[in-house]
Amino acid sequence: MRISVVILMILRFLMVLLPQIGYIHPDEFFQSTEIVAGDQLGIDVFRAWEFNPENPIRCIAFPYIISGLPLSLLKWLQHFSWMVISPYWLLVLPRLWMAVLSLITDYCIYIMCQTFDINSDSALKLFSISYIALVFLCRTFSNSLETFFVSLFICVLLKGSAKWKMKSAKKKLYFELNPLSSISSYFLGSIAISGMFNRPTFIFFIIAPVVLWVLIFFKKSPISYKISALMTMAGSATIGALTAFLVLVYIDQLYYKEWSIVQLHDHFLECLAQSSALTCIKNFFSSLVITPWNFISYNSQSDHLAEHGLHPRILHLFVNVPMLLGPVAVLIIIGLLRTISKMMTDVFDVNLKMIYLFIAFICPISYLSLFPHQEPRFLLPIIPFACVMAADILESSKFQNVFWCLWIVFNICATVFFGFLHQGGVVATLLELQSEPISNVQNQINRQLIFYKTYMPPKHLMTSQNFSITDLAGEHSQTLIKTLTTLQKQSENSYAISIITPNTVFQKIKDILPQNFKLEFVCPHFSGEDPPNILNTVKNWYQLDEHLSLFCMNILTFS
Repeated sequence: MRISVVILMILRFLMVLLPQIGYIHPDEFFQSTEIVAGDQLGIDVFRAWEFNPENPIRCIAFPYIISGLPLSLLKWLQHFSWMVISPYWLLVLPRLWMAVLSLITDYCIYIMCQTFDINSDSALKLFSISYIALVFLCRTFSNSLETFFVSLFICVLLKGSAKWKMKSAKKKLYFELNPLSSISSYFLGSIAISGMFNRPTFIFFIIAPVVLWVLIFFKKSPISYKISALMTMAGSATIGALTAFLVLVYIDQLYYKEWSIVQLHDHFLECLAQSSALTCIKNFFSSLVITPWNFISYNSQSDHLAEHGLHPRILHLFVNVPMLLGPVAVLIIIGLLRTISKMMTDVFDVNLKMIYLFIAFICPISYLSLFPHQEPRFLLPIIPFACVMAADILESSKFQNVFWCLWIVFNICATVFFGFLHQGGVVATLLELQSEPISNVQNQINRQLIFYKTYMPPKHLMTSQNFSITDLAGEHSQTLIKTLTTLQKQSENSYAISIITPNTVFQKIKDILPQNFKLEFVCPHFSGEDPPNILNTVKNWYQLDEHLSLFCMNILTFS
């Protein structure tokens, strides 16, 4: 591994420590750190509907894997007075842990390159430079964890079982597969179930690699050997899957229903005393919390998906893939066209590596395109396949220097936008307004914060109880005025009231607001819902200060 790759990996951790104030999507906080911080630290938080005990769709084990370990460490360090629970560490420590987990994807890319005889340095550099690695995979998304599960699954599947070999007579590469050991098969089953409990869409990313593995295995081995080996592997994988299933269901049962094994046993015996065994078994299973099933049931209803936004079926392929991969998407298209061209010239001169990798790359995109709600982060697990494919294509390219320049510029721009600019004022404001540790709070509110036309503020970052948050989201301006008036009457000048809103919104509502406020700016901030008028900016380019202020969050404090 070259020193440049190591430096880029270190950069990933340094980028987390800055910290990154960009706010990609509310799910980053409200499906992980917000829930765990409320449980472990006793902070007042907003509990998302996904964690409703009546019908939860999120397995609680994975928010705790993402945030539970770092927040437990933070709590332990404060107990010994080595660190205080501050907004900075609540933001940064879970992301540092995600950065550590992202190294699984680096290792997956390395294993894939070793398997397919591709330059691993190029693939690892492609990945480490990408804003996916620098920003998205260091955020506490379930999609990021899904990427790590896919990477881990591919590592176990390929490590020690698959290798390209050269036929000395024909000088042709062929794929050789050895059966997986019982331990590897067990882990594959466990990883598969864990991945599906984290996000049921996990199955879409592993179908193609598994099917290809089985087809190649059947092609090269004697029939009796194939059946025996596959039965052994399937048996071990089933045991692993069943183990993971029982553990995760029990964790959810314990968390959402507060039923221990003893209570489950006693409840079943009570039922047997009153009803038939069949009825009791049926009631027992219907009472279990199986979050993936709830997730699938919820998302299979189009009216539920409509609440989150419906998109064209082609959005993933024509918008989200280019947004994630940029120049790499173009490189993959060129490589695929080159492979097809060679096949038409000589059907036996086929780049099998390219074919296998492309199938593993395109299949999950195709499956996920069947669903009408499509976001770029849903495709994060394709990044290892894309980087390995691109590295293989790049080896024979005449325009390597041009590509690397484009790749670096593309990812610098995307890192700045998603890592620091997009909705950046929300987190920056919370960090700016307070940094008082939990252990030294006062129980008196002295400032009421009204967030207007911003992403939902993560309440767990507000460690001081001197602040209270009202989130008006995208409500009408009259609702803002009504809320402000009500709070002013309630406060009787006992505490300050602040409206926190993008400057682009402030310019539209400033005439209807009371004028007795103090104005502060927190920069940078970009709101895609209320963006600056770019045409006006270009036309009046000489008013630079005024235009730059549109990329800020305004804090209007009424005393």
